[in-house]
Amino acid sequence: MSTTADVAETTDALVQATAGALAVLPIGQIHPHPKNIRHNAVADDELVESIRAQGLLQPLVVAPIPGVELGDDPGPAYRLIAGHRRLDGVRKAGGDHATVIIRRDLTDEADQVAAMLVENCRRADLSPIEEAEGYGQLRFDFGWKPGQIAKAAGHTVDTVNKRLRLLKLNDKVKGNVDQGDLTLDDALALTHLPAAEQTHLTKYAGTASFKHELTRAKEKVKAQAATDQLVGELKAQGIEQREVPKGVHGVSWLTHAEHGMTPLHQTFSRDRDQHVGCLAFVLRRDHTGAQAVDYVCTNVPAHTEQLDKAIRAKLLEQEEAERAAAAERDSERIARTLRYDAIRGAIKPGAKNDPILVALIRLAAEHLLGELSGQRARIYFELAEVEEDARWGVDRLWDVDDQARFAEHRAKEIHGSLPALIRAFTALVVSAVEATSINGLSTFAACKTLAPRANLDVALTLLDLAEEAGHHETPIDQHLRAIASGEEA
Repeated sequence: MSTTADVAETTDALVQATAGALAVLPIGQIHPHPKNIRHNAVADDELVESIRAQGLLQPLVVAPIPGVELGDDPGPAYRLIAGHRRLDGVRKAGGDHATVIIRRDLTDEADQVAAMLVENCRRADLSPIEEAEGYGQLRFDFGWKPGQIAKAAGHTVDTVNKRLRLLKLNDKVKGNVDQGDLTLDDALALTHLPAAEQTHLTKYAGTASFKHELTRAKEKVKAQAATDQLVGELKAQGIEQREVPKGVHGVSWLTHAEHGMTPLHQTFSRDRDQHVGCLAFVLRRDHTGAQAVDYVCTNVPAHTEQLDKAIRAKLLEQEEAERAAAAERDSERIARTLRYDAIRGAIKPGAKNDPILVALIRLAAEHLLGELSGQRARIYFELAEVEEDARWGVDRLWDVDDQARFAEHRAKEIHGSLPALIRAFTALVVSAVEATSINGLSTFAACKTLAPRANLDVALTLLDLAEEAGHHETPIDQHLRAIASGEEA
């Protein structure tokens, strides 16, 4: 389709930029490059119509096939370096010749691949995966270093290395990248994972769950690597691997009588050194989905006497633990009773705004309203005749039921029952603190994430109130203070 006039219109600058000479060749002498980096080298209808109407506006770039000189022979003479889509367009438009730039300097196949990269990158014609595969040819087929590739392609070494990492993606994920369904950053994050995990994570691409699922996948890969290393070490020590029989849902279901093995934690000892000659292991799936090792004993009958002794010792240990727990519960009950008696005895029912009572009310209003049945709490404020500014902004607690009940109390003038109401209120607040805060301190000592700091502050406030009321701290109280203050881990 192209003419000599088309060739003349091509600028000298283009010729110089590509270090080549312009020519018009029969398209039969132009052959696609065997290492073409373009996935889709098919001309669309728009390109075909453009070539049919205006001719080939941009020359193809070719290089001579070594050993074949330009002549009248219509056989293969040139490898196509750039313009595979355009060549397809010329064919579809019915053309038989094409304008080309002949690159006689590109005799080496590696240089030809590098030139293909440069030509296509200049037009932003390549997808990230196509670019990566081009770099991969130079890196792995021809031994180029990333610095050489970067210099030839006009990119940074970091860009080249990141593109090379994309080659670790499986074909499905590469397709997601080419289609724009997966960002480059997310795709690069997947390159550290096995193919199955890569495919799984593409379901979360573009969602808020992607980072979470990526973290889980990395944990799974790390856990599996640790298990693989451990399995190798165990086998090197001559320790046998056993298979969990089908239908057995967990390691704990294994029994020697039925399966010929028992989990170590169900034998006389968890110590692997106590199972010389009968130690084996099985694999199970952990919470991440990775495999984990569980140890089993393959000769439980040999440990019968040891097992009997271990069971007896365990029973004695359990009995001792139960006695100690009972003694501790008694001590806690005594300490709780002493605290409550001290607080109740110190409150003066006839005095308005008794400081200890006000402190209890504030404690309830701030932290324990749920334990006091929320909407019923305000009546205690009114019956205890606590001034408005001491109510800590709890007007929201007042409802129609409470108003009616309070009006009924007022109408019957039952202020003589105030001491009983105060005692009930005191008992209610103290028991609520015990339930939500004091009893939670032992849990907090074991795992601080299970108890909010506010609950600890409530517990300390109650201890302070009891001491202010004249309570002499017991060892239990001192222990609670130590936990709450963080002196115990």
